[in-house]
Amino acid sequence: MKKFFILFFLLSVSATAFSQYLVLEENIPHGWETNAPAVLSISNKHGKLGSQSVEWKWKPGTAITIDNPEGMKQALQNEEGGMTLWIYNETPLDAPLRFEFGNSSGVEYWFNFRLNYKGWRACWIRFDEDMNGNKTSKNLDYLKICAPENATEGTVYFDRMKFQKSVHRQRTPDAQLPFINPEINENHWAALWHWYSTYKYSLQKEQISNQTIDELKKIEQRLTKTAAGGNFSSTALDRAKAGFLALKIHRESGNITGPAFVYNDEYIKANNDLRMIDAGDLLLKLAKGWYFLKDAECRQMFIDLADHLKDQGWAVGSGLGTNHHYGYQFRKFAPAFLLMKDALADENRQTEYANILLYWCGVPELREEPEPGTLQGIIDSWNTMTMSRLMAISMQNDLEQRDLDYRAFKRWMEASIDYSPGTMGGIKPDGTCFHHGGLYPSYSAGGFTGIGDYIRLLKDTKYALDQDANRNLKQALSSMISYCANDEWGFGICGRHPLGGKLSNGVINVIGQLATCSDSEKETAFDKEMASAFLRLNSSQNKPAAQFQQAGIKAELAPAGFFAYNYGALGIHRRENWMVSLKGYSKYVWGSEIYTANNRFGRYQSYGTVQIMNAGNPVTLESNGFEEDGWDWNRYPGATVIHLPLDLLESPYPGTLMEKSEETFAGALSFEKMNGIFGVKLKEKDRPNFTPDFVARKSVFCFDSHIIYLGTGISNSNEKYPTETVLFQTALHKKKQSITGNNKLNLKGFPKEVFLDKNKANWFIDINNNGYYLPASQDVTIRKSTQHSKHNRTKEETVGDFAAAWINHGVSPRNASYEYAVWINSDTERMQEVAAKMKSDSEQIYSVLKKDNSAHIVADHTTGITGMVLFEAHSSDDSFLVMDNSLPCLIMYRQEPGTEVRLSLVNPDLNLPDNSYTSNRPAEKTEVLITLKGKWSLPVPSSKYKIEGYENNNTVIKFICSDGLPVELTLEQE
Repeated sequence: MKKFFILFFLLSVSATAFSQYLVLEENIPHGWETNAPAVLSISNKHGKLGSQSVEWKWKPGTAITIDNPEGMKQALQNEEGGMTLWIYNETPLDAPLRFEFGNSSGVEYWFNFRLNYKGWRACWIRFDEDMNGNKTSKNLDYLKICAPENATEGTVYFDRMKFQKSVHRQRTPDAQLPFINPEINENHWAALWHWYSTYKYSLQKEQISNQTIDELKKIEQRLTKTAAGGNFSSTALDRAKAGFLALKIHRESGNITGPAFVYNDEYIKANNDLRMIDAGDLLLKLAKGWYFLKDAECRQMFIDLADHLKDQGWAVGSGLGTNHHYGYQFRKFAPAFLLMKDALADENRQTEYANILLYWCGVPELREEPEPGTLQGIIDSWNTMTMSRLMAISMQNDLEQRDLDYRAFKRWMEASIDYSPGTMGGIKPDGTCFHHGGLYPSYSAGGFTGIGDYIRLLKDTKYALDQDANRNLKQALSSMISYCANDEWGFGICGRHPLGGKLSNGVINVIGQLATCSDSEKETAFDKEMASAFLRLNSSQNKPAAQFQQAGIKAELAPAGFFAYNYGALGIHRRENWMVSLKGYSKYVWGSEIYTANNRFGRYQSYGTVQIMNAGNPVTLESNGFEEDGWDWNRYPGATVIHLPLDLLESPYPGTLMEKSEETFAGALSFEKMNGIFGVKLKEKDRPNFTPDFVARKSVFCFDSHIIYLGTGISNSNEKYPTETVLFQTALHKKKQSITGNNKLNLKGFPKEVFLDKNKANWFIDINNNGYYLPASQDVTIRKSTQHSKHNRTKEETVGDFAAAWINHGVSPRNASYEYAVWINSDTERMQEVAAKMKSDSEQIYSVLKKDNSAHIVADHTTGITGMVLFEAHSSDDSFLVMDNSLPCLIMYRQEPGTEVRLSLVNPDLNLPDNSYTSNRPAEKTEVLITLKGKWSLPVPSSKYKIEGYENNNTVIKFICSDGLPVELTLEQE
């Protein structure tokens, strides 16, 4: 019955497309022939698709010839076309099968497939990219599989075979096909064979001390406790056994059969395929059944499942066709085998499975001395492989080998936590953490959790991280704490996961674990800064919390200040419990991550957005109205956009889009770590449904609790859809939530819409108690309504009630502009005071001194700070203290009482020589010259700045800028 079902399934599928599997069941397929004395037959002994396969008993000089295999000619017409196949070999041989593809003129394509293994192995290969041969003709009509010449005989089995228009781009080189897809050896998922076969230890084994032996035993005890987790009940045991029995794994005459173990990309539910994630889950349950309950049947089931997986291709040197991102599916393998270590040793199988585990955990990567900046995918490695590598190393009985591997792992971890150059993954000099070539906290959170596992499990041993690594990790965690309102970050850095993200318990625990590391610089038992942050974020009374409290450490207040993270074109302004996030994008910083089925409408999330999170206790995305149902993807607060129908706003490409700009100017500057400014040159690219002449210059000035927004040069040629600058968009939790303001404004009803009188200055207070002040001559709409939108993944309709406001620049605007300011946590009395002062020449809270396409300059009279967003070189003039600038930059300064001035400057241009998504070419320094009115001197010398000279009694200062880091100094007037 099963044979009939599989045959029916394959026949029905193969009828729909040329690239589907060839039917290798019941009968030798038409067109397959071999020459004597070799024999072709259908066998029940092994199967990878269905229960049967084609068996070939070969002798030297024999071959299989397949006449016009289905799908081959079509696959040859595509550059990515090729063949996928699984081959079972009964006896390992130091000899290959040779595959030849040709026609009457001869062989055009060929490759060798090594037979140095026992069990199933994948053969995934592309014609043009991977095979040898003349490749002069694609009109081929046969495939010939030639037996090894230098062996006596053997038996192989073929199954799960098909020709495809596009063989997987991440096909994995392995012991059988080490030559395929060579560039992917730079991809950490696919580099297992490359590391295993080419990396040599640069460290040496050492005779270990009794202390080291004790530490190794302590580490193994910690790892085993972690692997075991909580107790394992008899009910859980019964479920585990039932899960194993459902697989129908069977041993007979030294042979083992069961479900096909394949990677996700070729999983077929109807074939009862077994995926890696499901296999790992069952392995761990069976291991716990033995570890906790000493159930002998469970013990044997584990061994049977492990042997079956090995036979199916989970082995040293195997790549499963592709194994991309396998770490996320593989997490439970290492803890399962560690719990079974003694049981495997009793069967004399421990070393065998330790070697497989070491291979699949990528431990051979640790052999060579790592170079910071060359390590691929380190966030994924921290996240998915740290624990597995620690456990795999501990599976080894040789303690000197364990010591060697742990020393190598420590070295690798410290190198990976060092600053990474360019757009490579890892920690940047400003504390941001990159993945997918950009600031990506969703991934960083998992990566930091893995580092936390390392810290916890290797604490108080010779393998603990050094102070430099701890310092860099602390900087990265502190940055994450700073850009999270309570424990959530905003939409500007959400990647493909709108409308924000949340610190995991794992990250919070890492903060606590790092806090337990002694601060050698301050000679304290704990890192008090990390400990106080942990006490604020941690919601449970656990052991670290008790330790910190006993030491007299108290929970910190929420961060306050301005934080510039220019590797993310991000500025963060904070006071009390509220946070404002400012986000842009540039030539080096992507604006959003859009996938085939993620964040389809996320184009605008970095178009100079300004996200205010101030409502709620605690402050959350939800309490501030950032909710997806009904969310208008055109109206990210602060953004200047062309308001498009969603079918035009959606990414024009079916796959990934991580948009960068042609502009290099996007970033933020902090002043005395408390206030700051932000600027971005907005320029849309030439893509379908984009408007390539859409440009704008945008700036934001953050002074204490008020934020000033300026925009100029807003232009585009889109005559059909209006251009807008979004003031806010907030989900309504109650329809009666009101928006009130001057000129008798009161939006209490629902739905309701008003247009502010553009002949007057206006102010209003939104539903989160933020007060908006808008000078006259601006076309402003405020609306409360039910909004209809689409889900970012499924594109299904969503509905929600929202309040929103925007400045309408009209269709195809030419040099449009805007100006407005927001007071956080305001009220009617405060906004009336603001409006009155802004009318007065002598009491204005701030003054816009310059607002054109070259510069936005604002003087804030409450703080005495002047902020300058200089979009172009030489965009300042002699009416300001800063008279000239040699490059675009951001500057803030304040005249101190007496003869001093405090000044901060940054060039937000990261100046990366290569802006691709994974480049290890570091940022190059830039020199910015500014001219200050009058003669000034530097009381404190620095390598980051110097007096270049004096011209006409004015002072020229040279700043050495790098990595988008602000440079701050004090000058004295002569």
